[in-house]
Amino acid sequence: MPKTKRKLYCYVDETGQDTAGRFFAVSILITEAEREKLLKEIEAIEKESKKGNVKWKKARPEARQKYIEALAQLDNLHDKVFVATYRDSKEYLVHTADAIAKSLRQRRGDRAIIYIDALSDAQQPKLKRQLRPSVNIPTQVRSVRREENNTFP
Repeated sequence: MPKTKRKLYCYVDETGQDTAGRFFAVSILITEAEREKLLKEIEAIEKESKKGNVKWKKARPEARQKYIEALAQLDNLHDKVFVATYRDSKEYLVHTADAIAKSLRQRRGDRAIIYIDALSDAQQPKLKRQLRPSVNIPTQVRSVRREENNTFP
C-alpha cells in the first residue's frame, strides 16, 4: 500500500518589529487536510464571540477575550499552534525562519506550503534560503495580505 504524502499548510504571523528588537514573537499554525473544518470552527467562534471578521485592533476587548478563550477550547488546535519569542535582536527574518523550522520539525510532513503575512517579494527567497538547512522537505513560501473577510488565504 503506498504511503500517503503529508502536505502541511503553515500560517505565520509576527509581531514586535515596532519594539526596535526588544521583543519579537512569531506565531505559527500548521494544519493538514483538516484546514477546511478548522476554518468553519474559527468562523463560528468569530461570530459567537462577536469579534467578527475584523482586524484584531478593531475588535472590542471583551470580544477578543471571548475569542481567545473559545480558541483555547478547540480540540483541532491541539499540537498545531506554535509560538516563539526573541529578545534584543532585529534579525526578524532569521527569527521567523527559525520559528517556522522548529514548528515544522514538530509536525513532520513531506511537503509544506508556508503562508506569511505581508512578506515582501524580495524577502521570500531569503526566507527560503534561511529555512533550507533546517527543513528537509520541499517548501513553498507565499506572502499573503489577509483580507479581513478571509481567515485563511
